[in-house]
Amino acid sequence: MTKWSTNGQRLTILLPTLPNIYLILSLSTLAHTAPHRTEMETYSTALSSEETTDTFDSNEAFRFVKGQMEKYGYLRGHSSPREFRQALKVFQEVLEVDQTGKVDSDTMNAALKPRCAHSDIQKKASRSRRFTISKRAKWNERHFTSHNSITLKWFISEYSNDMDRVETRRVVKKAFELWSSQSHIKNEKKIILNFAEALTKEDADINILWAEGDHGDEYPFDGADGKIEGNKKENVLAHTFFPGYNFPLNGDIHFDDAESWETDLDEVGGPGNRKRFFPYVLAHEIGHALGLDHSQKPDALMHPYYKNVPINEIQLDVDDKCGIIWNFGGSSNYCLYIWLMSQIVEAHNSPSQNNPGVGSITSTRSGKRTLKHTKIPKCSSTNSSLRMNFERKIAVGLQLNDDDARHYTDIICNFLAGLHIWRAGPNFHSSETLEKEYKGVTQEMASFGGKAVSVRRLIRHAEHQQESKKKGPLDPDYFDDDFFENFFMEYTV
Repeated sequence: MTKWSTNGQRLTILLPTLPNIYLILSLSTLAHTAPHRTEMETYSTALSSEETTDTFDSNEAFRFVKGQMEKYGYLRGHSSPREFRQALKVFQEVLEVDQTGKVDSDTMNAALKPRCAHSDIQKKASRSRRFTISKRAKWNERHFTSHNSITLKWFISEYSNDMDRVETRRVVKKAFELWSSQSHIKNEKKIILNFAEALTKEDADINILWAEGDHGDEYPFDGADGKIEGNKKENVLAHTFFPGYNFPLNGDIHFDDAESWETDLDEVGGPGNRKRFFPYVLAHEIGHALGLDHSQKPDALMHPYYKNVPINEIQLDVDDKCGIIWNFGGSSNYCLYIWLMSQIVEAHNSPSQNNPGVGSITSTRSGKRTLKHTKIPKCSSTNSSLRMNFERKIAVGLQLNDDDARHYTDIICNFLAGLHIWRAGPNFHSSETLEKEYKGVTQEMASFGGKAVSVRRLIRHAEHQQESKKKGPLDPDYFDDDFFENFFMEYTV
């Protein structure tokens, strides 16, 4: 069996009695909530853990980690010691190290891993979003051949001399095929992504190029290992322009040609090896070219920390898939229910007030919390304040009127009641797999702020079902065992 270490290196484990199973383990995580969208997405890499010194300097580590937390949105302005510890635990959760609340060597080394330079957590005043729904995320309607089918052309206008041109084109083609072949969720609307190589740069929607330094846009590259900027701890590897950016840069992907790029994983990694694994970075950036933001899930391709994983072993996570469905197909009841679970269940359990919306129902090496022991709120006649809180949260967060907020609260309460029943039934098994995947359900969606028009559409559909005597989410028995078995299907192995 092939696994990947926390440094992104290949680990081979012989399991003679088992079939080949490939597990893609993340380097770390979006740091929790999806970042505030900018028009251009940039990526950086920090020193690898192999290049850190054996001597741990606590003062230097504190300054570096605190700087990272400020840079990526975990800390803003002055923070008290208690607020710092809370924020650090969130950061450590993202880094997948023990949540000690102290800057230790594990935290330092994890924070030095290659990662995206974009912010992880939005400003508190902004509404966090999981799936891309802003205007900047959209391709022009002329690219759509039907309501659920889009065609985009790509072209490589400038190549890197580090890699063979034929091999580079082969990798680019496979990276696009990855998105077109894996973006479907069972029983959800299918989004057809068509990609083709253009004959010329002018005919392309997504122009891919390598360049150095100032190369004609607003974001000059900083050179290999950040030499131009004089900062070897972080350097920009690439940037991607979202679909709504100004033409002709929209959708384009630029790589820093001062870096050393490689398509062969066996040539990447190890002490002193500064080669960049092109296929995975490219596949991730294509997601941004499609309008997707970062994911909080460690196994998601849109997770901001890089992995050295062969392109034929990359599996899109449900978070990546929901992003595509939401962005190109509109509202999805399935993805809305995932959001609902996080916005209500997660918020009900989260102890962090410093970073609301940041996931807290997680499994760590220091302590595991399973679904069985997770507090799920429940609407009842004796808990009217909870229902009122739901309505207020929905009305404000999704900008719904009182009637719509009340109806969506009905759906929430029915969902939570069904979740209570399902969890107590024979189909629920508190296994390690389900525990891990439930963590994904609750954690990933903590940053998704629902799209009001999509919620209204869900409410209207539910009302029509009720009027026509068809079972729908406004009926208490809609969220039954079958619903939750299907709901969790994407999260089980």
